[in-house]
Amino acid sequence: MDEQLIQPTPLIIGYTVVFMLVSIGIGWYANKFAKTAEGFFGGTKMFGGLIIGLASMAAVMSAFGFIGGPGLVYKFGFTSIWMTIACGPGFAYGYWVIGKRMRAMAEVTDVATLPDIARVRFQSQAVRGILAIGLCLAAIAYLSSQVKGGAKLMNQMLGVSEEWGVAIMFGTTLAYMLVSGMSGSILTDAFQGLVMLIGVLGVIFAFFSITGGDFSAIMNAPTFGPTFVDGGGAMPFQL
Repeated sequence: MDEQLIQPTPLIIGYTVVFMLVSIGIGWYANKFAKTAEGFFGGTKMFGGLIIGLASMAAVMSAFGFIGGPGLVYKFGFTSIWMTIACGPGFAYGYWVIGKRMRAMAEVTDVATLPDIARVRFQSQAVRGILAIGLCLAAIAYLSSQVKGGAKLMNQMLGVSEEWGVAIMFGTTLAYMLVSGMSGSILTDAFQGLVMLIGVLGVIFAFFSITGGDFSAIMNAPTFGPTFVDGGGAMPFQL
């Protein structure tokens, strides 16, 4: 177990419990959208742009965006910022290029997942199977990093072991996924995205209040190291 830097308080514990209960409650509510295979496995054509946008960004930011990424920037400076520049434009470009086409395919045929769309696009069950296997392997790697990040966060905030953190993370996720599938996942991700957005705005406000403004923050940043605000940061530039 890592050295605990934050002492758990009733406010932190209460917020964590409420957050998990609300997530489970949203998943339970989403069960009404998961009465069909399309709703359970894909949440197809059920939610608007706001919900999908919040859910997508919550999934992308996740443990890296809120734990690993800020940690890298704090440790190495601008070197780690370069990798984040393309996130916003990349999502917008992706939606612009393929979003409308994928939506059109979903309107004219029965699809619930990305492999289903690949089958329609390429008229091949083999492509569908290969993509399904690839997504399964990628999901295992992705979820492993998320669970590890969540477990470390619980270790720091609540003082629980990382093993119990993993159990709590998986237990909460399974609780709503078994009931409502991807419909529940999309809605809970949207809720989590909203919480993350509020948290980020709060951190930005607190940061500039504490540092005395953006100019003061930039002037004091080199105290972490002479190359901290250089284009290459504190370690060699990397892609």
